[in-house]
Amino acid sequence: VLDVACGPGLVACEVAKVARHVTGIDLTPAMIEQATARQRSLNLPNLSWQVGDAQPLPFPDNTFSRVITRYSFHHFADPAGVFAEMVRVCSGRVTVCDVFTTSAEQAELYDR
Repeated sequence: VLDVACGPGLVACEVAKVARHVTGIDLTPAMIEQATARQRSLNLPNLSWQVGDAQPLPFPDNTFSRVITRYSFHHFADPAGVFAEMVRVCSGRVTVCDVFTTSAEQAELYDR
């Protein structure tokens, strides 16, 4: 499983409880540090972390059987491009969970 824009590893660590292996990727090194600490605290050996961009994803085609992301798409400058990358590296199901904002003001409050 690949968790794109994994942040502090909340979703990746939960998925790792039932998946064979989970890889989390995030652009922010501090998020990867938090994810690694969470992994250690939960004693989950089947995770790996990578600092990197979601577009392009640094993985070959069809590397993962599942690709997920949560609360990240509203941050991407090119969400369609990121989605295409997620599909490219996935041989199975892609899952995107995000918020929908109806105004720039609402988006700014959510980002804050």
